[in-house]
Amino acid sequence: MKLKLLTTKDLRSKKSADIDQYVIDLEKQRIELLHLIATNKEKQTHQIGEIKRAIAQAKTLQTQVLRGEE
Repeated sequence: MKLKLLTTKDLRSKKSADIDQYVIDLEKQRIELLHLIATNKEKQTHQIGEIKRAIAQAKTLQTQVLRGEE
């Protein structure tokens, strides 16, 4: 399950509910990747950092949108 990571420009055009779903999907992907790494089925551990960064960016952008700071 490879989820395409969105850029901040793409995220800004999304609604808050879409960003929520994107974060949920990223969390699921992160958990699945951690499981695959723990069972030695995946060797690309750098993807965990990329996913965590994408989650942080999405949550930050969502906070800015909720506060009206665009």
